[in-house]
Amino acid sequence: MLIVLETGNYKPVSFILYPPDVVQYLRERGQLISEIPPHQEDCPAFENGSPLQIIYPEPKSKLWLPRDIDGKLQKITIRLAHRQKSAIIYWYLDNVYLGSTTEIHARAIEIKEGWHSLEVVDEQGHRDKREFHVDIKTS
Repeated sequence: MLIVLETGNYKPVSFILYPPDVVQYLRERGQLISEIPPHQEDCPAFENGSPLQIIYPEPKSKLWLPRDIDGKLQKITIRLAHRQKSAIIYWYLDNVYLGSTTEIHARAIEIKEGWHSLEVVDEQGHRDKREFHVDIKTS
C-alpha cells in the first residue's frame, strides 16, 4: 500500500490484511486490529476482496429452531464480520429490510420454517448473501 504525502510523492506502508471473520474473532478477544485506510482502486497493490462476510448461518445450513420451556419459538442470531469496525451494515431477510447495525454486527430474528435468503450490504455497496433452511421443533 502507498500513502500519498503529496501528488507524485508516495511512501510504501505495509498492513496485514485479515479476512473479515478473523478480524471479528480477534476484536472479540480484545486484540487491537488497525483499520486499513481507504485505498485507491487503480493502485496495483489494491486487494479487491470483500470487507464483509456472513459468519452465521453457514452456506446452505439446515437449522433446527427449538422452543423455550414455555413453548415459545427461540430466535436465531445471525452474525457477520466487517474489516472496518465502524461500518454501517444493512440487513435483508427474504428481500425484507430488517434494519442496520454498527460495530457489533449481530441480530436475533424470529423466523418461519423453510428456506430463507439473508443478504447484507455495507454503505460502500459491498455485499454478501446466504441461503439457509429452518426446521421448527413441533413439541
